[in-house]
Amino acid sequence: MSQVKCISRRRWLTGVAKTSLLLGATLPAVGYVPRVLGAEDTENPPEQEFTPSVYLEIGRDNRVRVICHRSEMGQGIRTSLAMVVADELNADWSQVELVQALGGKRYGSQNTDGSNSIRGFYTALREAGATARHMLEHAAAQRWQLEPDLCRAANGAVKAGERSLSFGELAELAATQKVPDKSQLTLKTKKEFNFIGNHEIGNLDAVDMLTGRAVYGIDVEQADLAIAVVVRPPTMGAKPVKYDAKDALKVPGVIQVIEMPELSYPVRFQPLGGVAVVAENTWAAMKGSRQLNVQWAASEHDSFDSQQYAEKLEGYLTKEMLTHREKGDVKTTLEQAEATFTRRYYVPSLAHAPMEPPAASAVWHHGIVEIWAATQNPQAAQKAVADQFAIDETQVKVNVTLLGGGFGRKSKQDFVVEAAYLSKSLKRPVKVVWTREDDLQFDYYHACSRQEISCALEGKNITAWRHREAGPGIQSIFKSGFSGIQFESNMGMRDMPFAVDNVLCTSGPGEAHVRYGWLRSVANIGHAFAIGSYVDELAHELKQDPFQYWLDLLGSDRYIDFSQQGTKYFNYGENSKDYPFDVARIKNTLRRAADIAGWGEPLPAGQGMGISVHRSFCSNVACVALAETSGERVRIKKIWMVIDAGMLVNPDRVRAQLEGAAIFGVSLAYYGEITHKNGVAQQQNFDGYRLLRMNETPEIITDIIDVGDPLPGGVGEPGVPPVAPAVCNAIFAVTGKRCRELPLHKQGLV
Repeated sequence: MSQVKCISRRRWLTGVAKTSLLLGATLPAVGYVPRVLGAEDTENPPEQEFTPSVYLEIGRDNRVRVICHRSEMGQGIRTSLAMVVADELNADWSQVELVQALGGKRYGSQNTDGSNSIRGFYTALREAGATARHMLEHAAAQRWQLEPDLCRAANGAVKAGERSLSFGELAELAATQKVPDKSQLTLKTKKEFNFIGNHEIGNLDAVDMLTGRAVYGIDVEQADLAIAVVVRPPTMGAKPVKYDAKDALKVPGVIQVIEMPELSYPVRFQPLGGVAVVAENTWAAMKGSRQLNVQWAASEHDSFDSQQYAEKLEGYLTKEMLTHREKGDVKTTLEQAEATFTRRYYVPSLAHAPMEPPAASAVWHHGIVEIWAATQNPQAAQKAVADQFAIDETQVKVNVTLLGGGFGRKSKQDFVVEAAYLSKSLKRPVKVVWTREDDLQFDYYHACSRQEISCALEGKNITAWRHREAGPGIQSIFKSGFSGIQFESNMGMRDMPFAVDNVLCTSGPGEAHVRYGWLRSVANIGHAFAIGSYVDELAHELKQDPFQYWLDLLGSDRYIDFSQQGTKYFNYGENSKDYPFDVARIKNTLRRAADIAGWGEPLPAGQGMGISVHRSFCSNVACVALAETSGERVRIKKIWMVIDAGMLVNPDRVRAQLEGAAIFGVSLAYYGEITHKNGVAQQQNFDGYRLLRMNETPEIITDIIDVGDPLPGGVGEPGVPPVAPAVCNAIFAVTGKRCRELPLHKQGLV
């Protein structure tokens, strides 16, 4: 089996770090290089290993190895998962190390998406740690001939009076103990936690990341590894009819030119097709790809123009194709209302643009294809490759590297299938490298959306709420000819929380001309922008304070049962008993944000504030933005972010996620837009798809609400949705200019 190692630039970085001063870094006490756990390790663990769970093993060497089944892409999930297991185990944190799991169904879902790594596995991981603790204590009791109740695990050892045995000394004997039933486990109370909720725990991956030892998808090297760059069709579905393979092969280092399989529908996670140039090194592959001069056949999407499409969506708003929520009689109430208020909003298509573009390596041996990939979902990678080659998923072995960002892009496995296809064709290991141009032009884009919100007014009271939307949906990659949105309505539309008697939420058509997929916080981006902006507009129309008007619309403290509100609500896969839609907590989050930002206090001339709040992924986040004028332009000077996510495992990472969400949200609001003309994406690099720069980044203040909820909500995504409306509301407060379409730079405001 080939060994993973770092490429030369990583070795160079490591050398620099040895002789350089690293400032401002909080590092854990232990540095290490996590190993990869393969199927053979869990099915036949070494005798000295104590493996009470697929998530944990303890060896004679006294190391506590937490097996991470999720993908690390900068969010700190490997450290957070380790904290949960180690806490219930009562481990010594300095002895904890990470083991990255291969793709495998034994771990449950490995899709690191939907802000559910902690939410979905918090209890299971606690039980894994508690199981090991129980068995270690019983092993010590057997050794000492004592009652198990007299033996207690603490700080990496089991003690009884003056006697003490380390976990390593007990590992073999513990492995012979009967695995306890869940009813026999005693989980800790919140007061007993050592690691969970601890602000001082360092990131276990930090040393490797800062010293260059961390291995990302693009860093993988193997013996005889070839590098491939794929020239993909500029419009979806186009096929190559002519290309200059001879010219590409003249480039020193180029090995072979290989035509990729044609795209079929539905597109799912297939490669787009095109022509690959395979070479001995990355530079040769890139240079060779520029010599191909591919001519493409016509595609049904050649006429796609995003500007014309946005205009078409205006007409689609009234073509109500699906009803997502209906309560009362909205039509009659609107017709008979004292006054009505209607506004339309638009969010364009967006790219993921992670710092590390997609990258994957593959090698075939003895009927098995082994993958190394920066993937958010190794199980999906197994299935995509197995489907491509009509083999069993057990014949696909997926090693998960670190991810240089993901935001949902790397849960789509087209780049993994490309590597497997080219390795099989070439009969040698191949790494597929995506350039930044590839990343932006061939993404699974966040879908654009056009929205209209109307309300019926009796004085200052809303008596009817109608929310219409038109745009393409994510299901279009799974269902040929699918038009419009469906499940996306769950994310901020059908779960609108206002106390209104008559509600109607509908959507119209929206055909797909490119690949669409989920981006960090998914459809909450557009829905929160529309609703958060609309509330502010309505407040100003009625001469109300926007913060107070939010509270008025939210109404009394209550749990909302959406089954009684004319809709079915998926609640991000959680039951409403454990994760209720609690209006009181939404209001409390909003109040905290207003309080720490000093809402209502006098501001200097040329400054204004905007506010918004949103519930997503079973958490609540409120945002206040402070805008100030700078000549003819406006800058966001400061942002306050407040989260209520229930039980927080790793507060340091939660604050980091809020800070990142603020930057992500402001960046999208300022600059985020992918446009197409004649079917071709017009943005090719960061000169066209701008990201927020350091000098544009506002000061960010974060705050965490602890309401005593024993269950954790999502963290990675909920911070993004309220940012754009808060920013636009702040801009209105200081300029009087209302922004109903993003991005803001097109309006000359930023």
